[in-house]
This record gives sequence, C-alpha cells and structure tokens, in this order.
Amino acid sequence: MGLFKGAGKSSIGKEDEQFFFFGKAEDDMTWLQSETQIVVVVIEVVVTVAVVVVVVVIVVVVVVVIVVVVVVVVVVVVVVVVVVVVVVVVVVVVVVVEGEEEEVVEVTVAVVAMVVVLVKVVVVIGLVVVVVVVVVTYSLFG
Repeated sequence: MGLFKGAGKSSIGKEDEQFFFFGKAEDDMTWLQSETQIVVVVIEVVVTVAVVVVVVVIVVVVVVVIVVVVVVVVVVVVVVVVVVVVVVVVVVVVVVVEGEEEEVVEVTVAVVAMVVVLVKVVVVIGLVVVVVVVVVTYSLFG
C-alpha cells in the first residue's frame, strides 16, 4: 500500500507542477500579447500624429502662398490705381492750364493707352496668380 500511496502523491505533485508551468506560460503569452498591443497602439498614435502634422504643414504652406499672392496682387492693383489717378490729375491740369485742343487730345490718347496697358498688366498678373495657386494646390493635394 505504501507503494501506491507514494506513487499517487508524486503523480498529483507532477500534475500540479505541470499546471503551474502551463499557467506560467499562458501568463507569459498574455503579457507578451498586451505588450505587443501597447507597441502597436503607440506606433499607430505616432503615425497618426505625424500624418496630421504633415497635413497641417501642407495646408499652412498653401494658405501662406495664397495670402502672399493675394497681397502682391492687391499691391499691384493699388499701384495701378495710384498711377491712373496721378495721370488723370495731370491731364486735368494740362487741360485747364493750356487749353489747347490738340495737346488735350494727345494727352487724353496717351492716358487711355497707359490705362489700357496697366489693365492688361493687372489681368496678366491675376492670371499668373490663378495658375500658380491651381498648380500648387494640385501638386499638393492632387
């Protein structure tokens, strides 16, 4: 009987040991899975933040380019308006002071020609601005 008792105890002990080792292995796997999940989540967060930062930088650059172009166009238009006003004032002064019809006609034709040229320049600059904005926007987001 002693032989059976000893055998029974040792087999129960071995089963307990095996359960302990299997349990530990399962704990290790659970820990590894949780660590892997944490690393994956951290990588996803880093990639998401990086993408958001890149998109924000691109949008800011596009907005800055558009603002700079608009400011340049506004400055050119203001300069054109100032030049036209100065020329009109000069024509009025010449008409009032000189009073000769031939000179008035010549100056008026010159003023109209200058205004036509300035309008063409403003239109060309506006078209260039539109093309630049479209190309930059298409190259960034197209």
